[in-house]
Amino acid sequence: MEHPDEHTLELYVLGAREVEASRRKIEAHLRQCAGCRDIVDRASAFYADLSAEALLGEAARPEAAASLPVRRRVAGIFRSPFSDALLWPVPRDGAVRRFVRAHPVVSAAGGIAVMCSLVLAASTLTGRPPRETNVAQVIENRYESRLEAYSAAGVRLWAIPVPHLATYMAEEDALHKSFVEFADLEGDGMNEVIANLPLNPEEAAAKNTIHVFGADRQEKFSIRVGEAVRYRERVYPDEFCIDEFCLVKSPSSAGDEIVVAANDLHSPSIVCRYDARGRKLGSYRHFGQIKMMTPHVSAGDGRQLIVLTGVTDRDESQPAAVIVGLDPSLIDGDAESSFSGGFDLPVSRAEIFYVRVPQTEVARGLGQPVTLTGARLARLPGGVEGFSVNVVSSDAGVLYLEYIFRPDFTVLEVKSSNATRAVFDTLKQRGMVTGRFYDDYLKTVGGELRYWDGATWQASAVPVRH
Repeated sequence: MEHPDEHTLELYVLGAREVEASRRKIEAHLRQCAGCRDIVDRASAFYADLSAEALLGEAARPEAAASLPVRRRVAGIFRSPFSDALLWPVPRDGAVRRFVRAHPVVSAAGGIAVMCSLVLAASTLTGRPPRETNVAQVIENRYESRLEAYSAAGVRLWAIPVPHLATYMAEEDALHKSFVEFADLEGDGMNEVIANLPLNPEEAAAKNTIHVFGADRQEKFSIRVGEAVRYRERVYPDEFCIDEFCLVKSPSSAGDEIVVAANDLHSPSIVCRYDARGRKLGSYRHFGQIKMMTPHVSAGDGRQLIVLTGVTDRDESQPAAVIVGLDPSLIDGDAESSFSGGFDLPVSRAEIFYVRVPQTEVARGLGQPVTLTGARLARLPGGVEGFSVNVVSSDAGVLYLEYIFRPDFTVLEVKSSNATRAVFDTLKQRGMVTGRFYDDYLKTVGGELRYWDGATWQASAVPVRH
């Protein structure tokens, strides 16, 4: 196995431009190599320890902070707060970001050295200069409020103004999501930039448009999500906002496709699939707000699923938290959820798993509904890839529970935070919960999940039958 050197891994931790072209290759290696993961962990901890000093330095040197752009989020690996499971992706590391801005000379010097060595190596090995026409990195420039595309050699290909870009970057950090990606949609070796960012005030208000740009800055196409939807004789107007999008491999070509999750602020939600030219292939409709969080979770039988979390409003008096596993390749034509339907459409074959998360004893004691965070990929024992979903307080965002799922959507483990134990003990003193926290409560909540088989709720992890 060929390993990246430590300097390359350190640049990866810093989200440096010099390693952006090989980012996916590095991430694939990290999933397999515990030694390199340890180097990344130690480097991340080192720069995190500098955060306090960096904050002071930034305050003292505003000109340094303004001299460097903030780079787009780089996917990495982080550890679960409750277990040894490795989870990814992660948001842009604020501590590293502040350190780079506070130490522009150090960062820039390292970047120039690495870039020069890369250019020299490429020229020596190939006999020609490196390719400078393909997008290899995208930077969200907070200070200039613009989106910038760069080649692997660090050449800026284009820049596009984005109003209030800093606001969207703050949302990326807070919600662990990305408004910008780049990928080879058409399978021709050239990357496109996919941006869920507004380019004018009208788009900023509607939040329903995705733009796709080529390396020449020309917009190849745009996707506008929204259409009037009828649900049980009620018509919901064309007011859908995009929650998130992801890229999935096309089952029929060498490129990628775009899958978009949108809602009208409450209900219903719609998940749409688009081909590499922006043509809509189909949609999945669900009554209740669900949001796309992570793609590429293996179902255990070779299928790659998108995992969404949210609520079902089928019984509007008692919304329930749900986890939905969709096969994006089966989003073909307009269809609806087998449980939370009502759109007078056929049941979607793309809905593979539909899981109801219980109203836990602690949540009932607090009088709060169960609220779920987005799913995150998790490396389980034995190298198996699963995912985790967190249960949080609906008012304060306090983390209460973490469900860790195997690829077949069965629960491997339920973890808790110290805050959960403290709340449980308080409620027990008030006579609002019973039993022991670890032996009773945690073991119980994992077994209270229910799986919809297309007709009834089951205690075992069964898929939806079509």
